[in-house]
Amino acid sequence: MTSPAHPGYGTDDPAPASAGARRTGIEPWRVAVSAAIVAIVVAAIWLWGRPHREPPHALVAVTAEAWLAGQPAGAFEAVTVPQELAGTMADPDSIAGSVVAFDVPAGILVSPALLGPPDGASGTRTVIRLSADTSAWPEPGPRAGSRAVVAGVLGGCALDVATLAGGAEGSIVVHVDPSEAARYARAAELDGLVVWPAPPDGWPECRSVGG
Repeated sequence: MTSPAHPGYGTDDPAPASAGARRTGIEPWRVAVSAAIVAIVVAAIWLWGRPHREPPHALVAVTAEAWLAGQPAGAFEAVTVPQELAGTMADPDSIAGSVVAFDVPAGILVSPALLGPPDGASGTRTVIRLSADTSAWPEPGPRAGSRAVVAGVLGGCALDVATLAGGAEGSIVVHVDPSEAARYARAAELDGLVVWPAPPDGWPECRSVGG
């Protein structure tokens, strides 16, 4: 009786390969993964090192305090914004001498729509602030964009039915041409002004002021 060539194995069973013979090289998937990692690192370094082109910028104005309609433009600060946005804003160099067209709070980007014509320009619409009784107006009172009846007596015929450029307790701001400005001033001097919210279907206007 002969003994098996290797203990634990039959004569017909092949002997297992030695540990050194099982792995004869690096598996292909490991090579592929390593190459991919190297490629990603190289690409990231290249992208990080590329010069980034900054978009063009321009200066615009931001109100540094509340501006009142009918008054010269107040203090503002120049800030930098992308040029695409700056194209819709007022040039800071053009603000000096302009009259504010609406009440504007602090911290607002100044657009051309917020500015009226330069003070003293003739033949153009401008804005004026007038004292008026606003007690009939519900809280928080008249504001820019409010549709108002302006009259000499509460409930009386309307001197005007106007969209206000601004307002506060005891005053309103309206857009007027020179003739309208004179009419408002005359009515305010004769009777004083009272304002209240305009109904959707309007309000009867006076045939003549002071007549």
